[in-house]
Amino acid sequence: MRSFVVAVVGLIMAAGSWLSAQPTATVRLTGTVRDSATSLPLDGASVFVAHARTGVLTDTEGRFVFPSLQPGRHEVVVRMMGYAEVRRTIVLAKPTQLDIFLVQVSIAVRGVTITGTVDKSGLMGSHRAISVVGADDLHRLSGQTLGETLEHLPGVTLISTGPSIMKPVIRGLHSQRIVLLNADIRQEGQQWGAEHAPEIDPFAGAGIEVVKGPASVEFGAEAIGGVVRIVPRELRRTQGHEAELHISFFSNNAQGAVSGWMEGHADVLSDVAWRLQGSARRAGDARAPAYGLANTGFSEVDGSFTIGYLFEAGEVSALLSRFSTDLGIFQGSHIGNVTDLRRAIVSSRPLVERPFSYDIRMPKQVIRHDLVTLRARSLIEGLGSLDLRLGRQENHRQEYDALRIFGQIQTRPAFDLTLTSYTADLRLMHLPVGPFTGTIGLSGTRQGNVSEGTTRLIPNFRAHNVGAFAIEEWSDDGLRVTTGVRLDWRQLDIYRPSGSAVERMAKTYANVSGAVGVQWQFDPTWSLGTNIGTAWRPPSLNELYSDGVHHGSAQYEIGDPTLGNERSGSLDVTLRHIAEMVHVDVSVFVNRIDGFIALFPTPDPTLTVRGAFPTFRYRQDDVVMHGLDGSAEWHVNTVLRLGLSGSLVRGSIVSTRLPMLFLPGDRARFIVHAKLPERWGLTGSYVEATVIGVRHQGRYPSSVDYANPPPGYVLLDLETGTHLHWGEQVVEVTLSTQNVLNTTYRDYLSRFRYFSDDPGRSFVVRVSTSWGRH
Repeated sequence: MRSFVVAVVGLIMAAGSWLSAQPTATVRLTGTVRDSATSLPLDGASVFVAHARTGVLTDTEGRFVFPSLQPGRHEVVVRMMGYAEVRRTIVLAKPTQLDIFLVQVSIAVRGVTITGTVDKSGLMGSHRAISVVGADDLHRLSGQTLGETLEHLPGVTLISTGPSIMKPVIRGLHSQRIVLLNADIRQEGQQWGAEHAPEIDPFAGAGIEVVKGPASVEFGAEAIGGVVRIVPRELRRTQGHEAELHISFFSNNAQGAVSGWMEGHADVLSDVAWRLQGSARRAGDARAPAYGLANTGFSEVDGSFTIGYLFEAGEVSALLSRFSTDLGIFQGSHIGNVTDLRRAIVSSRPLVERPFSYDIRMPKQVIRHDLVTLRARSLIEGLGSLDLRLGRQENHRQEYDALRIFGQIQTRPAFDLTLTSYTADLRLMHLPVGPFTGTIGLSGTRQGNVSEGTTRLIPNFRAHNVGAFAIEEWSDDGLRVTTGVRLDWRQLDIYRPSGSAVERMAKTYANVSGAVGVQWQFDPTWSLGTNIGTAWRPPSLNELYSDGVHHGSAQYEIGDPTLGNERSGSLDVTLRHIAEMVHVDVSVFVNRIDGFIALFPTPDPTLTVRGAFPTFRYRQDDVVMHGLDGSAEWHVNTVLRLGLSGSLVRGSIVSTRLPMLFLPGDRARFIVHAKLPERWGLTGSYVEATVIGVRHQGRYPSSVDYANPPPGYVLLDLETGTHLHWGEQVVEVTLSTQNVLNTTYRDYLSRFRYFSDDPGRSFVVRVSTSWGRH
């Protein structure tokens, strides 16, 4: 038996040796994928070989390997979120090295929701209206809120409730019309409130992408206004460790902020990678140019941990994160009686003032948001890229008012809302079939909301959502056509107290969204895109059943249970020019929304035991919104760069032709950026001046709001930065001044413009460094 085993083993080894010595019938293809602007490697890019119907993901060095392809002609397709897709046709006869550079889509052409084919210049970029905030911009903006991080993008403004609560407004739309994606999971909080800032740390990701205009085909009905995506950092695919640290200080509210992350790829478990991230901010009362803003301080602590098992064609990963913040609400917005309320609106100073303090008193908000995700993605031989995302979120929001009973402030929250959400998304991006590429997907959400406060602005509810979509794209030389369709179904179960009993009501909504986009590159440096789409949105719970004081925004809100769906029809046209020294991108849009739901002021405020408050009622009108936004950049020479961006939005009610309320004023931003010579060991030095001009919003219905829109304003910001070197260690330092001239102004989209000016001058210091880049 022993002789027989030895003989068999010897025969197998001899056969293996003979086979390995024979000439192979396959060819090896290797390569790298890099950013065209920085030449840095791109981790996690999808590389497909179309005819072989196979693909891989790049590692942290941007490398990919196909060890055994058949000789002959192949089309290689490279995709990555935030970059223009590249196709390259090659002929394999021997081992080949292929280097590919992807162009980042800074402001892409409007359309549905899938990255499209482009040439090397990026003129045929993503069909989506994408603006990108890259890693360098995040460093320069560290310590700020998500809204403040996005406001410099054309077409994006802010709606604010004091200096610490801000949320993005995209082409005049916000809140429940904007979908937020955190870790590629749809953020589910109490986003219906204008003063409910997103419970997201913007510095937890590698960048931020903003989709401007309807994106409902891929992201669901609530994306009727756009999408904000926190781009997750890819886990390391090579062994080693890396870390970053960012520290910021703001003088206006004496705010200190720190954020950082560290990551590694295990030496022992070579297929396991991890990342730990955290941020903390603390601020005292902000200050307008002439006075302090009492009780506008805040504290925030955020953190996340990610771990993943990586393999050549994909990964399985899990993430745990928490966002927690305590926010003071401006005390000058909570008024005791109607007479004082009217006096506060016309007064040049708040009725309540106090010395600077870090103390957070009543009224205030306390918010905790926990997120757990599980993701599995893989390239499947002969099929494409399959991506499964599961998530659980718990959003706990408490709002405290300033009510006193027998002289004692109440410690129990007025609102105590807990929203628990379970989400599931499954997507398949199929392999290219000739000139066609596409994605199909299914999604589902289950939610439950429980209210335990002393008052109930909204009732308890349970919601179920199911959606399915398909997007297909055809492309040829200089021309691309994209089509998409989506079906959404939603059931809403409402539980309202009725005496000693609870009344249960059910509402069901279902509808279809669709879009078609055509893009044409008619010249080596010019392209034109046209996109037509229709989207819808069901009314949210607060729009249907609100009835009470909304403490964060200091207003009384009244819902309408008879509200129906919103239905939009949109048209976008974008002209783009990219040359060696000049980049121009201008878009015009028209968006008609039938059944548009909005808060409308009532003639008289409401007096409650908690004080007197401006009163708003939800109502529905057919509206037409149109406008333009765009940017231009001119590299005058290797030292000087000039930039100009701006936006305007118009909106009117179809039946009355009256202007819509609460649309942002026209605005423009002019930037002068100059590089400085390298001296005294300093590199990357620069100075930058920014002038922001906002025009008075003169289009509004008269005698409707409690106060007319404030005057326009002009702000000046200055910034300088450099890199310090100590051996191999590099420290990035920036010094800036916001509102250099300490201009007094009130923005029309500030919910507290009735009571106070916006914050004044602030000196900002930021320091960043990193370790272990290898």
